[in-house]
Amino acid sequence: MSESVVKTSVEPIADLQEKILLLKKRIDRQKDLESRLNETLHSLRVHEEELRTQNDDLIAAQKEITQSQRKYLDLFDFAPIGYFLMDTLGVIQEVNLTGAGMIGRHRESINGKPFLLYVESAYRPILDSHLRQIWQGQSASAEVVFKQVNADSLPVELFSIPVRNESGQIVQSRTAATDISKRWQVEKALIESERKLDSIVKTIPDIVYRLDQNGMISFISEGVRRYGYAPDELQGKSMMSLVHPEDRSMARRRIDERRTGVRSTIGVEIRLLPKAKGTRSGSSAAKDASYFLVTAEGLYAGNNQQSGQFIGTQGIAHDITKRKESEIDRIRLETELQKARKMEAIGTLAGGIAHDFNNLLMGIQGCASLMRLDAHEDEQSLKRIEIIEQCVKRGSDLTKQLLGFAKSGKYNVKTIDINKIVNDAVQLFGRTRKSIIIQRQLDEDLWSVEGDLGQLEQVMLNLLINADQAMPAGGQIELVTENIESEMERLGFLELKPGKYIRILVKDTGIGMDDEIRNRIFEPFFTTKEMGHGTGLGLASAYGIIKNHGGAIHVASTPGQGSRFYVYLPATRDPVSEDSKAAIGIEKGYGTILLVDDEEMVLRVNGQMLERLGYQVLIAANGKQAMEIYQEKHKDIDLVILDMIMPGMSGFETYNLIKKINPDLKVLLSSGYSQNDQANEIIAVDQQDFLQKPFSLARLSHKINTILAKRPVRSAP
Repeated sequence: MSESVVKTSVEPIADLQEKILLLKKRIDRQKDLESRLNETLHSLRVHEEELRTQNDDLIAAQKEITQSQRKYLDLFDFAPIGYFLMDTLGVIQEVNLTGAGMIGRHRESINGKPFLLYVESAYRPILDSHLRQIWQGQSASAEVVFKQVNADSLPVELFSIPVRNESGQIVQSRTAATDISKRWQVEKALIESERKLDSIVKTIPDIVYRLDQNGMISFISEGVRRYGYAPDELQGKSMMSLVHPEDRSMARRRIDERRTGVRSTIGVEIRLLPKAKGTRSGSSAAKDASYFLVTAEGLYAGNNQQSGQFIGTQGIAHDITKRKESEIDRIRLETELQKARKMEAIGTLAGGIAHDFNNLLMGIQGCASLMRLDAHEDEQSLKRIEIIEQCVKRGSDLTKQLLGFAKSGKYNVKTIDINKIVNDAVQLFGRTRKSIIIQRQLDEDLWSVEGDLGQLEQVMLNLLINADQAMPAGGQIELVTENIESEMERLGFLELKPGKYIRILVKDTGIGMDDEIRNRIFEPFFTTKEMGHGTGLGLASAYGIIKNHGGAIHVASTPGQGSRFYVYLPATRDPVSEDSKAAIGIEKGYGTILLVDDEEMVLRVNGQMLERLGYQVLIAANGKQAMEIYQEKHKDIDLVILDMIMPGMSGFETYNLIKKINPDLKVLLSSGYSQNDQANEIIAVDQQDFLQKPFSLARLSHKINTILAKRPVRSAP
């Protein structure tokens, strides 16, 4: 190829390369411009956001300022104190709502008006002096009274300070007005109370007094008139002349001598004498002395106990005579409670005696019953047996009274009409007491009670007999029945729970009793009658029976003015039970009976009685033997006669152990006591029966036949 051709072809390439380079530079420049433009746009956006943020901050700040301004305006307007801004001429430039309210006008009508217009004319000189102090550059305070529209005047306390401009000139005052109407009322009341103090002291029942340094009365209130003295006649006399002689030594030490600090007298009990009248002796006046609680303190010149001069004492004597009488009554009630506890202890002893005595009577009664079976037609022997049985009955009646006093249980509980018991007792009692007039006031709507009919009949007869014996020459007995609802304050001293009760009053016109006899009237074997004319168990038995029925018996009596016996019994709304009695004769039977008793004599006699009735008898002298025998022969035993009171294993424990062997066993419970809580539990839960010692052969046979009549039928041996 020729050189010219090569050169020609190279030149266009070089031009093209140059153009490419130029184009590339333009492109780079364009990119650079675009980059700068983007940076500028970004900066503008950032600046725009900053401006927007600043604008938001300004808006928020403006809002906060507005809220703060509103808050402070509210605080200014609704502050409990009135605020006034005044110029140097005393013209109001601004006032808050509280201040406008104090004046009783709208704020708009107050601004631009002289402050003086709204102050009572009598207080304007005080306001002028107040404003002059402000314009002299001093803060000032004053009490004035605002005039209010259609309202009472309002006393206020003003407190003002001067306001200066930049050059230090006083141009304004700021005044705060505080409502002091309540303070003025208190001060006015205080002045009034001081004015009335003398009249109050004159009318209070307590004795207010003041003594000089020598113990002489320098002032004493009108309260002393209640005790026969005139205040004027006691002026200058010794306070000790009013004090009971037995209390004067203490009075000098606790009241009359110098009283300082902790030695001030508070609540010292002292007796003061009433003024003797007529022919009453000094001892009579001393007997009528009233009890006072005295509070006293020393008086010192300058009211300074440490350095002031002692000038006398002053104090108040408060009459506590009624309270002392109440304390005496309380002591009497505590004595009654102690007596009740003593009676309970005696009752426990009486119950134990009755139990042992009943076991002895059981042996005698059992032997008499067996002798009667053997006597046949021997009239002489039958008469002797009858005498023995009569003695046993009298002994049994005696132990019943002891058991009644001992509160050892109720025999046969049913719902009873007390009015019927009262009427029946009056009818029986009245046949032989013709010299006694009996009046009855019986509540026709009287509630019924739950109790033992025989025991409650015994109580009524004992009370009537006691009333009769208190009236040997005849007299009158009043019987009252009524419904009452007990409250602790009313019957608490009788240890009765709040609730419904019926009350029986037996009132006589007899010889009455002194405190010594009245305090012992319910003790067993205590009697005021001659030997052989009473056992002293009638009222003791009544006391125990009523206590055992959840009630109480109380006596009030005065020598020569008769006695009043109050009987309280818990009431019930249940209907009265029907009364039924059936004749009892000797009934023979068959079967095997386990006899359990710790008394050897009772075991022997009762065992023979059971054998004569046709029963096979197994003997156990205690609970342990009874368990062993019953465990071995329970399939052959038809009935267990179980004594409830035994040493070691009691009848209750023995019963529960035997019951585990045979849950369907039949038991006749027996005791020298009457039914106790354990026997009642067995009777109520398992429907078993109870027989009180001593019992006759006929009653024993009837009980056994009644129980065994429910057993499965089997042939007699």
